[in-house]
Amino acid sequence: MVPTAAFQLLYGFVVLRHDRRQIVYISVTENPTAIWIAQQITEAFAWDTPPRYLVRDRDGAYGQIVRDRLAAMDIKEILTVLRSPWQTPYVERVIGCAAAREALAGANAWTTLWSGTRHTCGVS
Repeated sequence: MVPTAAFQLLYGFVVLRHDRRQIVYISVTENPTAIWIAQQITEAFAWDTPPRYLVRDRDGAYGQIVRDRLAAMDIKEILTVLRSPWQTPYVERVIGCAAAREALAGANAWTTLWSGTRHTCGVS
C-alpha cells in the first residue's frame, strides 16, 4: 500500500525473482480484488513458463480465485508468517523506495519504476 501526494491509497502488485532480485512485473490499483490479482498473475507469467513457487503475504484480497489460478498454472503457493514483512524484504524495499520517491518528487513512483530508470534503492 502506497499513499499518493493526493492522499489516495494505491495497492501494488510486485513480482520479484528472488534469485536475482529482478523486478518481473508491477501493477497498481486503487481496489485490489481476487479477480484482479488472478489476472495480474496470468499477465506476469506466461502459461508455459510459470515459476515453481510464489511467496505471498496473507492479505485478505487473495481469494479462492487466486488459489485456483495458481493451481491451474502449477505454482506452489507459500504463505509468509502473519505480520512478518522481513520475509519479503526485497519487495518491501521496492515498495518503500517507490513511496519515498513519490513523496519527495511528487511524481508517480510506479511509472518511474516501470519505465526502467535505475532508482530502485539498491534493488536491481
